[in-house]
Amino acid sequence: MPSIELIQVAKRFGKGPAVVDGLNLTIGAGELLAIVGPTGSGKTTLLRMLAGLEQPTTGDIRFEGQSVLQMPSWQRGVGYAFQHPALIPHQPVRKQLSLNGNRKPPITQSTHFEHITQQLDVTHLLDRMPEQLSGGERQRVALATVLFDAPQLVLLDEPLGHLDEPQRIELRRVIRALHDRLGCTMIYVTHDQREALAIGDRVAVLMAGRVEQVDTPLAVYRRPATLNVARFVGSPPLNVVRGTLAEQAEFLTFSAFNRTWGVDNLPLVGVQRYVPNPVYLGQRAETLRLERACEPVESAQLASLPVQVVAVEPQGSRVWLQVRPVGDGVSPPGRGVEFGSPWIVEIAASDATDTTVGQLPPREWRVGDHGWLTWEWTKAHWFDAHTGERLTHNTRAHLQSDNSKYEHPASGKETTGNECQRSPADHRCDPSRQEH
Repeated sequence: MPSIELIQVAKRFGKGPAVVDGLNLTIGAGELLAIVGPTGSGKTTLLRMLAGLEQPTTGDIRFEGQSVLQMPSWQRGVGYAFQHPALIPHQPVRKQLSLNGNRKPPITQSTHFEHITQQLDVTHLLDRMPEQLSGGERQRVALATVLFDAPQLVLLDEPLGHLDEPQRIELRRVIRALHDRLGCTMIYVTHDQREALAIGDRVAVLMAGRVEQVDTPLAVYRRPATLNVARFVGSPPLNVVRGTLAEQAEFLTFSAFNRTWGVDNLPLVGVQRYVPNPVYLGQRAETLRLERACEPVESAQLASLPVQVVAVEPQGSRVWLQVRPVGDGVSPPGRGVEFGSPWIVEIAASDATDTTVGQLPPREWRVGDHGWLTWEWTKAHWFDAHTGERLTHNTRAHLQSDNSKYEHPASGKETTGNECQRSPADHRCDPSRQEH
């Protein structure tokens, strides 16, 4: 189970822009790292360079501290599961598995064969030809052919992209269990941020060929390092508005939507640097409240905004309410991040019927309804409007530095270069102990 280092790795095809651009990343031995990013962010190109199928234009790739740039792909001990299952069309499943496991002693091969086929539920498929398999069955067989050879490094490129939701959930569990049993280093690439948060020891967010944040799943969601990460990770996306911080007497104010609120105890160190510069305010949908109260409830800890419901989206146990600001002086909706898109409020389905309106009978929220959108300043996310970086005492604390290291908890070694320190006993951060 090798540790992996990518040092200033860049990849260009011809004279075009860099697909991967000066990427630095350290992956611990035995770690399961989920890499997530939008289409075209360089995820597959990164995997192909690790596998030896592409050479970086500049930079170095090291396994266990040794450069592998001159090492052919077949010597790297890498198993690669492609997005589209790569099966030999004229051979049954059993034969395809045996081809990958032919370097093992017979007894070990037999035991390992049985375990892999049972875990991936392909035992009943062993005598079938690929053309007789469904999409989900083909994907499970493809994963089995990769894992049966017990590679030291496993690369999974969107392995569940063509499966329906129940199959995805089940195979995520199986992949996680197999990783823990085999102890291999695994890199799981996906464009689905929910999938990345569910499966990875850590999550690396890749944007335009650069890693914008590497941290535990909860830390990436609760403390996004950049505005790009905040808007990409989370369902629904982070609600964002551009505004201005200013000083008035002995407290701060925030202005947006042609309104101004007093802000108390803003949890930002060095906040004076951003006064009166523009910043972005972000709020998660689940931290917002929507009420039909006739008068707003405001304080130095709470802010209220009159809004109108423009869409209602049931999500099973939850309901998403899309709202826009209304009232005197509120600018009309435009395009872009300055509240161009409606904000989304997430409430429990049982709360969709409001019972707080005095004499009015309870009823569900409907398109056209008016209410007051309320949020707490302590739950807000703040970002620099020019750089997009999170406003904290250390805006780069979540970014992977050139010299940062990560060791899987099984190694018992210390970590550096990441605010989220992991001990052998607990490799996941306690979010309650982190700064918001």
